[in-house]
Amino acid sequence: WYAQWLEARVVVGPVNWEEFKVDFLDPFFPLELREDQMREFMNLKQGNMSVREYSLKFTRLSKYAKVIVANPRAKMSQYMSGLNDTLVNSCRSAMLNNDMDISHLMTHMEEIEGQNMKIMKAREFKKAHFEGGFSRGGGGIAKPQHRQGNNAPRFNKEKVLNAQPLPPYAKCG
Repeated sequence: WYAQWLEARVVVGPVNWEEFKVDFLDPFFPLELREDQMREFMNLKQGNMSVREYSLKFTRLSKYAKVIVANPRAKMSQYMSGLNDTLVNSCRSAMLNNDMDISHLMTHMEEIEGQNMKIMKAREFKKAHFEGGFSRGGGGIAKPQHRQGNNAPRFNKEKVLNAQPLPPYAKCG
C-alpha cells in the first residue's frame, strides 16, 4: 500500500504526517466509522459497567473526539457526564481540586465506587440478619433464633411494637 501510495502521490518531497495520516486512515478506517466512534464517546454512559470498565472504554474512545479531550476540564466533564448518578457528586467535588487530572479522577472514582460497595454490602448484611428471624422470649426481650430451612419463625415487627410493657416490679429471668 505504501509503495503504491508513494508512486501515486502528486506532491514531491518529504511526506507530511498529517497528509499521510489522512491518506492512510481514509481507505482503512473510513470517516463514517470514526464519526460513529466519536458519537459512541459522546453518548457513553456507565450503566452496568464498573468504574474501571467505564474508564477504559472512555479512554479508548476519547481518541475519536480530539476537540473535546484537548481541554482537560472538558474531558473530565465529559467523563463525569457518563457516570452513574451515585458517583456524580463525588466526581464534581473532586474536580474542584485544581491539581486534579483525568487519570487521578478515574482512580478516585474507582475508590469511591469501592467504598460505596462496602457500604451497600454492610447494609445488606445488617438487613439479612435483622430479617433473619426473632421471637419474643421470656421477659419480653427479642432473642435471635437460628433459622433452619423455610420453617423458621420470622421477625414480626407489629408484635414487638404492640407488645405490652412489663410492670416495673417484674423480675427478669
